[in-house]
Amino acid sequence: MVQVIADWYQNPKRPNGADKQGAFDLAKQGLDWLETLLNRVSDAAKTFLLEQNLELFHLAADLALALNQPAAAYVILERSKSRVLVEQMLREKATPGPTVDAPLREQYQHLPQQLRELVQTLGTGGSDNSNTDGTRFFAPVTRTTPIKPEQEQQLLNTQRELEQRLQLVRSAIAKQDAAFGEAIQPEPLTEAAITALLPESVLAIAFEQRPKFLYLYAITADGIPAPLRVDINILQIFQRVYTFKSNIISEIRAKEALDIRDWLTEQLGPAIQSLVDGTTIKDILFIAHQAWHLLPLHLIQLHGQPLSHDYAVRYIPSLQVLRLIHQRHQAAAGQGCIIANPNGNLPSAEQEGQTIKTQHRPKDTLLIRQQAKLAPVREHLRQAEHGHFCCHGYYKPNLKAGLKLADGPLEAKELFASLRLPNPRLVILSACESAQIQATLADEYMGLPSSFLFAGAHNVLAALWRVNDASTRLLMEEFYQGLANGLTPTLALQHAQQQLSNMPRATVQARLSTKKGMPKIPYQNPYYWAGFVLIGDGL
Repeated sequence: MVQVIADWYQNPKRPNGADKQGAFDLAKQGLDWLETLLNRVSDAAKTFLLEQNLELFHLAADLALALNQPAAAYVILERSKSRVLVEQMLREKATPGPTVDAPLREQYQHLPQQLRELVQTLGTGGSDNSNTDGTRFFAPVTRTTPIKPEQEQQLLNTQRELEQRLQLVRSAIAKQDAAFGEAIQPEPLTEAAITALLPESVLAIAFEQRPKFLYLYAITADGIPAPLRVDINILQIFQRVYTFKSNIISEIRAKEALDIRDWLTEQLGPAIQSLVDGTTIKDILFIAHQAWHLLPLHLIQLHGQPLSHDYAVRYIPSLQVLRLIHQRHQAAAGQGCIIANPNGNLPSAEQEGQTIKTQHRPKDTLLIRQQAKLAPVREHLRQAEHGHFCCHGYYKPNLKAGLKLADGPLEAKELFASLRLPNPRLVILSACESAQIQATLADEYMGLPSSFLFAGAHNVLAALWRVNDASTRLLMEEFYQGLANGLTPTLALQHAQQQLSNMPRATVQARLSTKKGMPKIPYQNPYYWAGFVLIGDGL
């Protein structure tokens, strides 16, 4: 079926009267078939199957655009992202936490295992990549042992029964833990649901990186028009990101911050300018894709100023995640928890934590050094309505990104699956490169920020690169002062970045209690103030 669609779509001699709507309907059926197949292959085959069949999502989206249905095309993009998270959760065997009844947790553990064993008996998705026709839509399926027809039918009936039972269990879990339910069984988005997420003042700019070009979807409360096409291929963006990540931690990091600003402006400035001209937009919400997640898009310049100068800029991994946040109760902003210098080798982080508590959040619990072990941190997070981490962070794929605590890491997998926060307004990750992800389909937004959003936070403030200790201290002070003055987290970050980038030498020296020689405007370079990004609903 899918091969027929691909042949029609790729054939330059296809007739003018070809049934595009019929082809689109078949492509959508192909996506449904793919999802069914993903539920029926071995764990080892899932990631391979999904990545090898990415073209099917592209094909369905292209057919939607050919039919002048850009909203349908964007929904398909969101569907591909949510499916990746489902497969990550299944592959890592993530299980729900204590907010879900014990019998449901037990069934959720046992039913997939029974299905996996049945799959091994019936046949497993192969990893043969010998298909060279350019479509590669479905991996072959091979049988492990000979089975008689009557036995096969009985096994297939058992498989359907197990799948139905697992579906009921997942639905029941979703009622008790909405975040876990969204991770394992996401509710499909519609255009109406998407536009309802965005106030009139917000422009969402969603990226879809294809192999040969980039699509930019401009989404507002009024709808989803056809995307803009930008001629930058996937190899170009991966090469530029590699250079950026190498240089931003080297001796030329300040120069690289300017270089990436100029490169982003050259590549995307005209397109972004065309999206905001003549509008009353005040807020820009970036929904990045693949390697674009790793770049400071808020540095794109319009009329000689970065976007963050004239617009309140925030980020979100997907609109599916934003919907999950909007379905929660209004964010709480009460007593919180500050975790500082758990490993004892970051004195500046410990000082930052003490300053935050003394000057801005005196009622918060401060856990420093050996106090910041996994058990007490978990206990406090389950009650905290604000979180601030001053510690080492790192990224690893497969939901293994983490924050280094005194006796081990707090990993993304635990936050996605079981650790639940009481609806905090904000979690701050003042840790090196805490916003990092691996820019592949399989790990696109599986890092720490997304995990804290799933755990219950409405917003996460995280770093794109290894930040400077002194400038970060001042940025955090300005950020907290903005919150104290009633600004939203998005506006507080905008205020803090502007204050830091224009702060004169005398003020910096006085606030840091130093006489060290500095430029006239010490932190004017974006390396010092643009590293932090706000990810969430911004409220």
